Amino acid sequence: MVDKITSGNVNVGQSERWLSAVGGGALVFYGLKKRSWSSLALAVVGGAFIYRGATGRCPVYQVLEIDTSKKEEEVSEKSEAPPDGGWVNVEKSMLIQREPEVLYRFLQNVENLPRVLGHLESVRGKNHHRSHWIAKAAKGIELDWEAEAINEKPNEEITWRAIEDGGIDNLISVHFEKAPNKEGTLVRFSLQYNPDQSLLGAAFARLFGESPEGLLEEALSQFKQIIETDPSASEAA
Repeated sequence: MVDKITSGNVNVGQSERWLSAVGGGALVFYGLKKRSWSSLALAVVGGAFIYRGATGRCPVYQVLEIDTSKKEEEVSEKSEAPPDGGWVNVEKSMLIQREPEVLYRFLQNVENLPRVLGHLESVRGKNHHRSHWIAKAAKGIELDWEAEAINEKPNEEITWRAIEDGGIDNLISVHFEKAPNKEGTLVRFSLQYNPDQSLLGAAFARLFGESPEGLLEEALSQFKQIIETDPSASEAA
């Protein structure tokens, strides 16, 4: 019951709701069992706690402008973020003289990615969200993996997550932000992987080498050149 109720007025976190419902039920049971005026008062208080747990709304919290439900969501989001230890996080950005819609559409077609990321041999889309990537590492070593598109926000962001059974996500992201002067788009490439926690992460480390920053800079320069100088690229996007 607690899990199914949702409302814009909810101001009690999920764990608090559960504790309120359980504690309130115990007070009601004790109060009704003892059948005294003081115990009946406890039963009334228990009923208030049950209501608090069931609805997720607390009048006292509302008066004091407290909202533990949002805090709990923030903690949940932070807990899903990968740990800092061992992770490689790289970001590079560049201004490209094209509209975000054109840039987003070009990269949303995953088969265009090898034109931008030099190490990629091919990317084949199985459907809109899933694709198969093949890359060449040093000494002719071939690396391939399955990926899925996540956090897709039209004309704003695309993130591809490498999929590996039992491994931790490796992410390649592109963000598009309209330039402040409304001329062009600030494009930001970001790369995230952990060579210490999965075989695929270790393979990414070998693929991107000692300077992943340089790889992203090259990718952005290549993207800029393609999209600004080749009219067919914008049309084909």
